[in-house]
Amino acid sequence: MIGLILNHRDIIKLLISRGADINMQQSGGLSAIHLAILSNRRGNTNEGALSVEKLFGLHYSKDFVNESEAKDLIELLPSNGANVNAKNDNGLTLLHMVSLKSTKEIAEILISHGAEINPLTKNGLTPLDIAVGCEKIDYEIFLRLRKAKMDYQYYLDSFQEASKIVAFLKLNGGKANSGDIRMTAFYNVSYYLNDYMM
Repeated sequence: MIGLILNHRDIIKLLISRGADINMQQSGGLSAIHLAILSNRRGNTNEGALSVEKLFGLHYSKDFVNESEAKDLIELLPSNGANVNAKNDNGLTLLHMVSLKSTKEIAEILISHGAEINPLTKNGLTPLDIAVGCEKIDYEIFLRLRKAKMDYQYYLDSFQEASKIVAFLKLNGGKANSGDIRMTAFYNVSYYLNDYMM
C-alpha cells in the first residue's frame, strides 16, 4: 500500500501529520523510505537491468517517481523520523540500496541524516562492496554493447553514476570486504545474470 502513494507527496505529508507510522515495514522488511529509494533508481526498468536487484530479493513497481520528487520524498521522510538505518529482511540498509541502483545525491541525503557508512548485509557486504560490484557490471555491459555497435548510453551513464557513488562512499570512510569469498560470489552471479539477460 505504501508504494501506491509514493507519487503523492501531499498524501504522505497528510499521513505524517496524522501520526502515521512511517517506519512500519511491509513484506520483505521494506518501509516507506525503502520504497522511495527503490522508486528512484538509476537505469533501465527492463527485466535484464533488474537482475542484480533480484539477487537481493528486491521487487518493485514499474511506477517510478521522477528524480526531483524522489529527492524531496527521501528528504521529507527522515526529516519526520524515518529510520535511515532500517534494514530489509536481507539485511540491506537504505545505503546498500542506493549503492545498488540509485544516485550519489541520494547517498548524500542519507548520510546527512545519519546513515551508517559501513553496515553489513546478512552476507557481509558493505554499501561500498555493492557499489564497486555494480560499477564493474555496468562497465562490462557498456563495453560489450559498444563493441556490438548497440545502444550503450544507459550503461555508460549508469557506470558513471556508480563511479560517483564509489568515490563518495570512500571519501566518507566506506570500507569494502572485497577479499571475502561472498563478494566474489556476488560478482560471479551478477555477471552471469547480466550476461544471460543481454
